[in-house]
Amino acid sequence: MFDKAFQFCEKKLAQYRQYLSQGHPSVAGIQLLMGDIAFACNDDEDALLYFKQSLELLEKCDSVE
Repeated sequence: MFDKAFQFCEKKLAQYRQYLSQGHPSVAGIQLLMGDIAFACNDDEDALLYFKQSLELLEKCDSVE
């Protein structure tokens, strides 16, 4: 189940990066979900990476969705 969810997030992340700006808040949202999935799968290293990427992007965002 987590594999399918993660694959879905990867697909959406690629789409968001293609059609939205790299710094769009939706990109950060997908990265946050990917961190949650990695954490649920006991992959703390990847989870931390996704959480950090999401936080860094959100800190740079000027717009609120």
